[in-house]
Amino acid sequence: MKKLMILAACLVFALSASAMGYSWNYHDFGNSYGSYFDEHQNTSDIDFGWQNGVYIGETPSPGEEPDGGEKYDIEGANFAADNDYLYFSNTASFGLAAYSTVFDKNFERGHLFFGFDGSMYDYAIDETGNLYDVDSWAYIPSAQGTYGNNANIRNQAGAYKMVNGTLLGSVDMVMTEELDFETDPMFAGQTDTWITEYRISKSMFGTFDFNTVHVHMTMECGNDLLEKDFNVVPEPSTLILLGLGMAGVGILRRKNR
Repeated sequence: MKKLMILAACLVFALSASAMGYSWNYHDFGNSYGSYFDEHQNTSDIDFGWQNGVYIGETPSPGEEPDGGEKYDIEGANFAADNDYLYFSNTASFGLAAYSTVFDKNFERGHLFFGFDGSMYDYAIDETGNLYDVDSWAYIPSAQGTYGNNANIRNQAGAYKMVNGTLLGSVDMVMTEELDFETDPMFAGQTDTWITEYRISKSMFGTFDFNTVHVHMTMECGNDLLEKDFNVVPEPSTLILLGLGMAGVGILRRKNR
């Protein structure tokens, strides 16, 4: 009976390892202001060059007042992995779309693209949380209020939304408006910080043996771009807990032989 209780405890310990360290269903990246923002806060992976005699560089394009810049950009990304799931998050100054007071229209957020081991656009998650194996994608459109007619910026912005692909299924997705982070400089009394988080089962990719992941996201206007690389390794605490649990199971098996 004692051996059975120890075995049961070891199994629970091992099975619970992937859940340890997570305070909710996705990944606990922390609750501090800095944990959701990174070097991309108020910067961009696009070099906008000179506009109207002013060098913009990699500051998100200020566009036409009062839009642009901090009021209208992608500000950070996080990634984590355990033995069962991949966890992504992105922080932006808008939800699924941002309304432009100048152009009287909404500019949509692009799909979250990612690829493994050097690839960029193998997979995409759309605005409803569907995961696709991407066949083709579109650049930002050439329309009023976008950089779609600027070949240099359009090419730097890269993939905007998936056009065709194979549906692999839906992922866990949640969008949170963070009232305590930043206030909306466009509309007094509102926040302009939204965090979107995704949890993807590794089983959706078949045999999972990837080492790195590249994340890419832009927006309809091409005002900003975020690209980052991460290592795909389970967290050390998860590996240690899982290893201890499985070691206990192995010891009991040897004793029973």
